[in-house]
Amino acid sequence: MNFSMFDLGQLSQGQIVEVKLTGSPANVRLMDSANFNNYRTGRQHRYIGGLIKQSPYRIEVPKSAHWIVTIDMNGLRGSVNTTVNVLPVVLPNETKAAHEPKAVQELKAVREPAASEPKAAIESK
Repeated sequence: MNFSMFDLGQLSQGQIVEVKLTGSPANVRLMDSANFNNYRTGRQHRYIGGLIKQSPYRIEVPKSAHWIVTIDMNGLRGSVNTTVNVLPVVLPNETKAAHEPKAVQELKAVREPAASEPKAAIESK
């Protein structure tokens, strides 16, 4: 069985794996190491993925473990080039505001009045 293997190492639950395919559709499988060993030896295995026709394909890691992505063309015609990346994790205290232009941040900094405050009490810049 011919396949390409991408060893992603230890990943945490909730991380996102992005697979980019160029060329033909391909079979994409995200497996933990035990299921990869079964796949490699032709035994029954569990995976996330399948026949992927559109790129990029993003997969959320279901549990913390050692993960492997395989790409194969079994039963398919054509050829494919593949890149596999683990997307960066957005930290809980990181907000969208950190990535917005300063003017947008300043506009959002103007607070809404409390229900008991008159609207005239708010200053704008």
